[in-house]
Amino acid sequence: ILNGIFAPARLAAGYNCGPSPLSGDARVQNQNASRPLTALNSVDLFFTPDKSKWTRSPVFEMHWDETESENRAAKNFLRRALSLDKNGLNQLDPGSNYDEATNFGRQVWTQAIVDALPAGVASLMLTDIQARYPSQTTLVGLSFGMSWFPGYAITPETGERQNIAFGENSWRTNDNGNDMIWNPSSNVFDPTSQSPIDGLIGGGEHYVYVFRNEMVRENRSIPEPRPDDYKSDWMPMYDAGDFIFDAMNSGVLIRRRVYRGMDWVLYPILNPANTFRPMADGLVPGNVRISVKIGKPYIPYATTATALGELSLPYTPVNTKLELSENNWFPFYEFNTEGIETFTNVTPVGQDALALIDVVPNPYYAYSAYETSRVDNRVKFVNLPQECKIQIFAMNGTLVRILEKDNPNTFLEWDMQNERFIPIAGGMYLVHIQAPGLGERVLKFYAATRPTDLRNF
Repeated sequence: ILNGIFAPARLAAGYNCGPSPLSGDARVQNQNASRPLTALNSVDLFFTPDKSKWTRSPVFEMHWDETESENRAAKNFLRRALSLDKNGLNQLDPGSNYDEATNFGRQVWTQAIVDALPAGVASLMLTDIQARYPSQTTLVGLSFGMSWFPGYAITPETGERQNIAFGENSWRTNDNGNDMIWNPSSNVFDPTSQSPIDGLIGGGEHYVYVFRNEMVRENRSIPEPRPDDYKSDWMPMYDAGDFIFDAMNSGVLIRRRVYRGMDWVLYPILNPANTFRPMADGLVPGNVRISVKIGKPYIPYATTATALGELSLPYTPVNTKLELSENNWFPFYEFNTEGIETFTNVTPVGQDALALIDVVPNPYYAYSAYETSRVDNRVKFVNLPQECKIQIFAMNGTLVRILEKDNPNTFLEWDMQNERFIPIAGGMYLVHIQAPGLGERVLKFYAATRPTDLRNF
């Protein structure tokens, strides 16, 4: 889709030895979600400089070699860099917004997260932080791996806002790969590289991942009784990235459910003619909308597990438990005709439309498709206003015929006869059309007439 830059996550490339949107494990887990492609959700992905609409987003490390990535983060794990607020500042920077940088303190590392880091990583990270912030003595209470995506994603079938993540290759420092900001470069390949793997820059690998609400799972059975913590085990609709932050800092089982919740992947490259603004100024220069629509049957779609209880699966048949919704959980659409409505008696429009008036066919070569017999000669004046007067003149100024119209039809036929009902001679004619209150138009018309067909007499 979009020349190959937008695709279902389960069709995206995934391996651990080079550039790709997914690691091997992420790809396997997404395919193990056991969803047919027909279960894909439609998506409207918006880009906007309006920060009030931005999405709190996890940032995935995209470099495949942990010895070269920042703080040894693995591919498709959260980046081990301080989280940012909407102005591109982390919580330790002067003037930063702590609530934006940490999601009101909910997305910070605990001692348990620090203790679970691979050997040597905690000291490596703390040393790096103390080089910039000497008074900081611990990783506990700091937020890592979260930023802001300049836009949001909506599932049209349900109206849900969905979670978004984006990637960065922290090894690609020259292509904005280590700044925790969604700002892909325009570089695709390094022509000086001797390796097709190392040479693929891919704009810094700022892939965009759109997730689905996995708390309502299509075509999948749920073991009964449902666990009390069922809601916390699967990807929800937009929650400012809380589920992904917690899952990616938890055990492998919950982390894999993040990968299973991926629905769409976008592979962006910056147009060389454009540039990004500073994050404080809105990052993107304008508003863009990408819409991908999937054909769906007109059936109920629940939006939350609690709304329907045990019946929180799409494709649930209509019954009394669905009365919680205004439209029994069927999609509910609104539309308007603003901008395409019909206006009448608009003089400027009518004046511009005079240029559309014509006579067809022109030239007339002894025949037209409007004729019904061998003795019928006929042309049409088209795109006429409701009221008009048509005068047809020979080249010497002789008035040949006057036709008048006052009806809603947009055409008027002429039998190619003069006022005495005598067929006109072949040659050039001038046609003057006058529309009261609008103006006039003059046409040139050429006719090559044919002799009378005596077989009809």
